[in-house]
Amino acid sequence: PDSCTVLELGTGTGLVSIVAALLGVPCVVATDCDVDSMRLCSMNAAKNAVPQGSLHVLPLLWGDGEESRAQAAEALSALKEAKQAQRDLEKRLLALESRPPQEITAHQKALRVAMLKMKAMGDLSGAGASRQRAVSMMEELGLDEVAFDDHVGALAKAFQLRCRIRLPEHRGITLQQLECVEGFARQHCQAWLDTRSGAKVSADTLDFYQVNAWLIKPSTNE
Repeated sequence: PDSCTVLELGTGTGLVSIVAALLGVPCVVATDCDVDSMRLCSMNAAKNAVPQGSLHVLPLLWGDGEESRAQAAEALSALKEAKQAQRDLEKRLLALESRPPQEITAHQKALRVAMLKMKAMGDLSGAGASRQRAVSMMEELGLDEVAFDDHVGALAKAFQLRCRIRLPEHRGITLQQLECVEGFARQHCQAWLDTRSGAKVSADTLDFYQVNAWLIKPSTNE
């Protein structure tokens, strides 16, 4: 296997590529046209301790037509975002590492632990990007890892029906869905802080900037 290169077409969960990498193939390329499959493959690779740098998860166009091209472009964009997120994470870690311990707040210490966990996952495309994005949101919302997980858990419980809507023109929100968003925001916003000023949020001061930061962004992948 030392001189082999493995290319998998339609990786899905990444089983074949992961096994090949664990058997010692130095260069394994797992391809798929579906962003969620790419992320799942990356996550499974990280969980199974695939050697860093041996497995590459890349988009591959399947079929013809506008939707297929859109899928491939979306997958490539996600890969670029993953690499940028990894670079941003390393910069934030370096900034925290360079500060004297007495100047680091408890919240920043919690963020550092979370960042190190994300970095330990390795630069494995989508899964790493999602985790690094979570760290950025924790920083923006002023939450530690436990509080952020609780918040995301409450969102998942309130908005159980989720799916990937590929075409932008199909992503409209209904009045009933908007009412559900309003109800959740009114019920929970007393525990939120304004991401711009740091002031406590109430139903009277709540605006769509805060709805986006506290509700929409933590509930979506993009």
